[in-house]
Amino acid sequence: MGRFAVNQSQLARTAAFAPAADISVASYSCHMSEIVEHILGPDKRVRVTIHRRPDGRFECSFDKFYVDDLPEYDHHKEYWATTRRWGLYDSATTAKREASAEYPWIDERDPTNAS
Repeated sequence: MGRFAVNQSQLARTAAFAPAADISVASYSCHMSEIVEHILGPDKRVRVTIHRRPDGRFECSFDKFYVDDLPEYDHHKEYWATTRRWGLYDSATTAKREASAEYPWIDERDPTNAS
């Protein structure tokens, strides 16, 4: 490897310290963002969450509610899990408007968000 060549493990280690503008949406994990709003779906088993990223921009996630019930093992667990994250927006309002284009029930639940 040449003097200025970088192997993949070095690249992976330094990517964590790159400026926010150089990091993709997927690079931020959920625990690094602040939850701005949860918008519960009509069946109360799905929700869209608006997140404020550490760089001040906003993104959305789609979350599902799961129940693991295994009585034979005396196990019962209820939890929300993120199934999809998307977007990079300048404000929470813009993120919510974009999410409502994909999930129309957001506007139905919040008439103030209707365009």
